[in-house]
Amino acid sequence: MLFQIFYAILNVFVDFAYNSLLYLPDITCLKKWCVMCDDSFEVVVHHGGLFKQHGPINYIGGETIVWGCDPDRWSYFEVIGEIREMGYVNIKELWYAIENAMYKLEDDKSAINMMHIAKHYGQVHMFVVHGISKAEVVENDLEDQ
Repeated sequence: MLFQIFYAILNVFVDFAYNSLLYLPDITCLKKWCVMCDDSFEVVVHHGGLFKQHGPINYIGGETIVWGCDPDRWSYFEVIGEIREMGYVNIKELWYAIENAMYKLEDDKSAINMMHIAKHYGQVHMFVVHGISKAEVVENDLEDQ
């Protein structure tokens, strides 16, 4: 009898959770991951700028966006996919900062390390270094007419 009550309560909870997720826009998107999850962590993504070449390390210009991330889905390739969805096709490097030190994000091992740091400090900053895409030249047929 106790098992049946537990099972009924569990079904109600699962139905509620599932129906709640249906109203979230694009729940597969990295920046929308796991809004209700206790294990979630934040990544502050700096993009569109560049690193200053001389003197102390400094990322100049660009924009910042905060991702709420699910540790069960966090991986290097998910990060690459999300950055490409932001419009960056030519990603040269990814870096993340721990206090005053910078580390390269280059594989799943470094992505897991980054996640542990974010959980410990509350968030981690990631910097996108992107190349400039070559312009596609399109001939104007209207001038010939």
